[in-house]
Parts: sequence; C-alpha cells; structure tokens
Amino acid sequence: MIFSAPAQHALRALLCLSAHEGRGPVLVREIAATVAVPKPYLARILLRLRRRGLLRSTKGPGGGYALARPASQIRVGEILEVFDTAREFRTQCLLGPGPCSKAQRCALHEWWTTFRDRFSARIVSLTLIDVAGLPAGRRKMLAPGAPASRESGHKRKAAAPLQRRRAPRAGAAGGSRRRHGG
Repeated sequence: MIFSAPAQHALRALLCLSAHEGRGPVLVREIAATVAVPKPYLARILLRLRRRGLLRSTKGPGGGYALARPASQIRVGEILEVFDTAREFRTQCLLGPGPCSKAQRCALHEWWTTFRDRFSARIVSLTLIDVAGLPAGRRKMLAPGAPASRESGHKRKAAAPLQRRRAPRAGAAGGSRRRHGG
C-alpha cells in the first residue's frame, strides 16, 4: 500500500470516531474491534494522534477517545503526516523497495510521478467527512472486517465456550494403579 500500516490504522480509527461524533468518547477496545487492529497497538497509534491534537482523551468511567475537532475540519493529510512523511511518499518506488528519482528511474517513473502528485494534492484536501461520505463499498476497504453499518441488524453468533474433557485415567475404574519406573 502507499501508506504505512500505522497510517492506515489511524485513518480507519478516526473514521470510526467520526461516526460516533457528538456521542461522547469511545473506548479503545471498541475502536480496535471496529477497525480490526490489536488493542495495545491501536492504543499507541491513538496516543500519537492525541499528542498531535487530532484526538482528545477522557479518563475514568465514560472515558475514551473522541475527535478534538469536528470531522469536517480534520484533513486526511494531517492524519497521514503523523506517521508518514511527505518526503517518503514522494520518493517511494512502485516497483521496488528503494527510492525512485530522476537519477534512478523505474519503468513506471513518469506515470507514477504524475499520479503521485495528483493523488497527494487530492488526499491533503479530503476531510474525514468527505471520506465517510463515500459509498459503503468503498468505505469497506478502510475498515476490513468491520460491518458496513451497525444498523444492518446482523449479529454475530457467540462462540460456545470450549470445554476440555479429561481423559479417564488408566485403571481408575478398577482401583489399581500403575507405578512408573518399576
């Protein structure tokens, strides 16, 4: 993908919070379940976003995370810049792990440069509201494993708890015991 995993997780987490805007803080475990990211990993990502002023946190009962500003005022570019520098994106090569530049051109250099510049200009202007307004099919890619809507009425069936059965001990019924080593 074009952006690092933490940047992608951050974008999905903030989209989740934008869906809860105005309803109070959301627990980290709820965000983690929605965006399918392990809770400890997501907690570190959310902390970085809070330090950058994109989130606010509340401790104690009823606490959690919420957007620090309205979703209409948070640009996707701001979120991505917390984790990925613009320089990395400008030099990233589509065909390999190394940088792509005029001196070290790959087969797609001209096409990629044009696309990258247009994409960068568009992504920095998008807000969370713009992205949240995408059709459900396109939003799905932002939150894999999460339902497109909570109003869908589908509930996950809870898995039955696993029960370990103990194997009967040899000779338990007859009362005789075997001794080891002898």
